[in-house]
Amino acid sequence: MVVDPRFIRLADHFFGMFTQPSRGGGALAIYLDGRPVVDIWAGWAAKDQRWTGENIALTFSTGKGVAATVLHRLAERGLIDYEEPVATYWPEFGSHGKDDITVRDVLSHRAGLHRVRGLVPGREGILDYDAVVAALAESPADPRRIRTSGYHAITFGWLVAEIVQRVTGDPFTAVLRREVAQPLGIDEFWFQVPPGERHRIAKIFPHLAPPGIRWNTASSVLSWVRPARGLAEAGMPESFDELVRDPRVHDAVMPGWNGVFSARALARMYGALANGGQVGDVRF
Repeated sequence: MVVDPRFIRLADHFFGMFTQPSRGGGALAIYLDGRPVVDIWAGWAAKDQRWTGENIALTFSTGKGVAATVLHRLAERGLIDYEEPVATYWPEFGSHGKDDITVRDVLSHRAGLHRVRGLVPGREGILDYDAVVAALAESPADPRRIRTSGYHAITFGWLVAEIVQRVTGDPFTAVLRREVAQPLGIDEFWFQVPPGERHRIAKIFPHLAPPGIRWNTASSVLSWVRPARGLAEAGMPESFDELVRDPRVHDAVMPGWNGVFSARALARMYGALANGGQVGDVRF
């Protein structure tokens, strides 16, 4: 482990969070001025297994920042223009009046395509990348997008990934490896996890559903309650609480939520971005 003396109080607090298996576990890594100052872990990766420095985790919305970084690197080289309509790169996207939605709109959650509930049929429908992006292209945009942003809790990743694929002609996972993992010299940026690495993934516990109520019941009820409707539409697809534990999740590309990373890898990427692109001896 690494703990710079300036971060001892933080490390002490972190270790105190995971006093028993029911509290789970985690890892914390920090870069300052392009150098690692904290790299620690604590707690349990499963109810009967301690967290180690080799564990990785499904990190949900953290993947949005990784996916966006891939797109930003392409834009930096002039391959993508933020002000261009998405349909410039992905022609099918322009259907149903979406021809004026720009790349910037997608990145700022103003595409009006936040709805994931009912986007594709069945509990396992969202595992099918091609079906999902086709459904997004065929969906009309929510007219409220003109007035405000609406958090694309799950759909954000597919929108970004498909733009990247259309621009490069390569699978999103290959571009991620080329644009982020390889330049930073660290492998642990995965939306499709290599089979030989899956034993390192920490378990998710306890259940995601609110206590005493089934996930599908809660999401259905919330979808009818006006203040919470957007939450249910954007972030509560059918049987999501069970899907997050399904091993097939690690075969799919869903960059809005199914990224598997180490804290060390994420800290290295953000440490570079926070330091003018420089991390250690690497220029990112």
